[in-house]
Amino acid sequence: RMMEAIPLLKRAVELDPDFAYAWSLLSLSYTSTGRQELAAECAAKAYALRDRVNEYEKLAIANFYHGSVTGNIDKRIEVLNVLKQTYPPVWSVLGGLAANYNQIGQSEQAIALAPEAIRLNPKFALPRLALGQALLHLNLYREAKEVFEQALRQQVERTEFHALLYQLAFIEGDAAGMRRQLDWASGKPEEYAALDWQGQAATFGGEWRKA
Repeated sequence: RMMEAIPLLKRAVELDPDFAYAWSLLSLSYTSTGRQELAAECAAKAYALRDRVNEYEKLAIANFYHGSVTGNIDKRIEVLNVLKQTYPPVWSVLGGLAANYNQIGQSEQAIALAPEAIRLNPKFALPRLALGQALLHLNLYREAKEVFEQALRQQVERTEFHALLYQLAFIEGDAAGMRRQLDWASGKPEEYAALDWQGQAATFGGEWRKA
């Protein structure tokens, strides 16, 4: 869906180059599809135009700017907390906070926020990923595995879910579980990622030539 949004958002900023929030959403779309350089360019354009928008959009633009341009996680958390405290709960804000808390090692904070983000939008993958990663950081492997498997059962797909399930199967010595994730990736655009998973596992096991 993010990929489908890109031509529409590009058309919006062609029609109105001062459409700050459209630039910001275009930045988010590029980030979600792995084009970080373009994301940073769009986020910087949105940030330069932020005085033209309302307070909510100004904060959202600042969040994307610090995510794509400055990389200042503490600033992102500060901005997202203002959004959380000032406006009604929004799944993207709570999910973003959970993900950013994970990045600075505050797993308990991520676990506290992610379930409400999931409740507000069950199809949103980010808080499920943040929750599962936080549980992994706390060595709660069984609980993390259930988060990822539940997401897949509910048809919420993200490559990272399969990568982490492969990692958990490796930790447990579950060869069949590892194979299931490799079979999922086979023939898909994500197949390159599965080679990386296998390489990391081989490296960890001291199989340097295989890696």
